[in-house]
Amino acid sequence: MTLAACGGSSSTKKNLEAASMQAARTTAGLRLTSIGTNRKAHFSPDGKNVIYLSGNRDGHKYVQVYELSLETFHEKRITYHDGDCHDVDYSPTGSHLIYASTTDELKERPRLLNEQVGKLPPTEIYLTDRTGAQIQRLTHEAGYQSEAAWVGPNQFLFVSENDGRTKINRLMLADAKVHPWAEDASASLRIPAVDESATRVAWVIQKKTGGIALGLKLAGKIKSLEIPFNDIQSLQWIIGPGKRPVLLMSAKKSASDRLSAWMLDPENAGNKTPCAAPLFAEAGGDLKDLSVSKNQDRVVMTFENGASSQLFMREFPALPEAASCVPLASPETASPAPVTAGAPQT
Repeated sequence: MTLAACGGSSSTKKNLEAASMQAARTTAGLRLTSIGTNRKAHFSPDGKNVIYLSGNRDGHKYVQVYELSLETFHEKRITYHDGDCHDVDYSPTGSHLIYASTTDELKERPRLLNEQVGKLPPTEIYLTDRTGAQIQRLTHEAGYQSEAAWVGPNQFLFVSENDGRTKINRLMLADAKVHPWAEDASASLRIPAVDESATRVAWVIQKKTGGIALGLKLAGKIKSLEIPFNDIQSLQWIIGPGKRPVLLMSAKKSASDRLSAWMLDPENAGNKTPCAAPLFAEAGGDLKDLSVSKNQDRVVMTFENGASSQLFMREFPALPEAASCVPLASPETASPAPVTAGAPQT
């Protein structure tokens, strides 16, 4: 495996070198897992742990939530559900975890007795403390409810599907009420990503006619951005050149390409056309589920090659200057398609 070399802080390098005695190091970075199938990792706010999903283990049939200490490299199982878990992440303060699971849907609507609602796995969203002992169910709808993205500490956006088309809803923790946020009659909306200031939102638009676009809410206005990518698997707002928020994406340009890391600047200050730049790639497999630490010195990701799906961590590279960010062929346009119910705050 041959990932491009990248720089990083001296303290990060020392930490990674020390960790190499306890976890396997390859040219793709520091391998964090080796047992089962592992994916969807996120750093804790303090950067000391990662939370992730793990399945295909001898000890359990279903995909469960695990946490790994980056100081001791000991992992801890968090959930013990009779169903698969999906899309786990920390709360903004790090005190809780949010995730989705099929466990209650399997009990309430057994597949042998009920036709599945929608095309995606029927799931509900849950909030728990870091031990997994105090679990609160937050959603109660048939069908898929997952892909939660925090909007500050007290609310989050999430994706739901109950008619074959996905849309984005918003849930307030104070009353656990669900409010419509955005939907598109001609497309499915997936992977919402909210920046730390809760003023920028991005999501993937999967068109019924084929192809994808990027949905954006910037300065209170919703736009659709045509992008030269065939697939996007993850989105995260990070701080880019000039200290401007940009998007980190796991994406590929054509069906024959591998998923790799890209930076996309949707605002591209001083220019009218957004731009994108490649960050790093791996010829031997797909890089998925990219997640950067809060201080932006490390990135954790899924390296997928055939049946193997393991977690790797590496130093996050210095981002390219604006001059290296290639303008996208199609400019952003105001989009009449996504519809918001009322004017929910983000």
